[in-house]
Amino acid sequence: MQTTLREAQRQLTGIVDLGKLFQVVLQTVEQTLQPHWAAFFILRSDGTVLRRIRVIGKDQEGTQASTAPLREILSNHPLLQYCEDLAKKGKFPVLLDQILENEIDRSASRVQREHFAR
Repeated sequence: MQTTLREAQRQLTGIVDLGKLFQVVLQTVEQTLQPHWAAFFILRSDGTVLRRIRVIGKDQEGTQASTAPLREILSNHPLLQYCEDLAKKGKFPVLLDQILENEIDRSASRVQREHFAR
């Protein structure tokens, strides 16, 4: 893992293209944490919505994660507020699948719930 992180650090040095930056970050996450899928969201200029701009991996059926319906998250979403509160305390949360499933059930649209239920 140390080698992967050093290589990522080397690649990140001097990147000025945001697309390349996001790609390197997600590749590093993929290599070190080995998630089924991961997405990169950025805050829209009006500060109200986080918009998905990059995604890697596949869903449970093997379909590319880029087809997932989750393309935006409201910036005041309770799960994001929870993470922000922890970060302010110097803690960085690891979100477990069950927490995410509960949150999806509570706040996702019907289409999103159906997608994640597969």
